[in-house]
Amino acid sequence: MYDRTTRIQGGSSFADAMLRGGASSESYARTMMRRKMDKVWGDESPYTYHASEEFFIIAREGVPVAIRDFQFVEMKRSEAVHAFEDWVMEIIGEK
Repeated sequence: MYDRTTRIQGGSSFADAMLRGGASSESYARTMMRRKMDKVWGDESPYTYHASEEFFIIAREGVPVAIRDFQFVEMKRSEAVHAFEDWVMEIIGEK
């Protein structure tokens, strides 16, 4: 099972490393999704992030394109420092 003990440590700054190591799965997924949407799309993003207690949805113009549970987030966090963000970029792509 994946949890906070299996997370890869690190980040591009101290604050980033603290977020990556300490944030809940939902908070981490929401923050990283927002960072990537803002970086690629700015205020014109067609993507939205929706979450419940158990899973999250990434939608493009209201149509779901990815549905994952938070264990998926923890699995990605245990693979590499930027594994979840890389996966998000595969979903939202380039502008």
